[in-house]
Amino acid sequence: MRKVTRIGVLSLGKLMGGVGAVFGLFFGVVLTVISFFGASIAFAESGSWEGLFGLIFGVGAIFVLPILYGGFAFLQGIVTAFVANLAMRFFGGLEIELSDS
Repeated sequence: MRKVTRIGVLSLGKLMGGVGAVFGLFFGVVLTVISFFGASIAFAESGSWEGLFGLIFGVGAIFVLPILYGGFAFLQGIVTAFVANLAMRFFGGLEIELSDS
């Protein structure tokens, strides 16, 4: 058994920020697809461009959500690493098992 006694604060922040940005991109794409369908249904029913706001909102989600999700996940990673480091001081670290294979 090996023991982890400290986690790099920025290291965990960057890792979680990157993962959060990927999730944000995924949800942005899903929201964009849904807004495309909503805008096309609104246009087909009314013949006007009332659904254009939803379409712009959906396309903007591809850009905004990765930034928001990544930023919040980065901050969460920093706080998590800081609190984990404090807890490891009091409780003696985290035991992990490593293998060569």
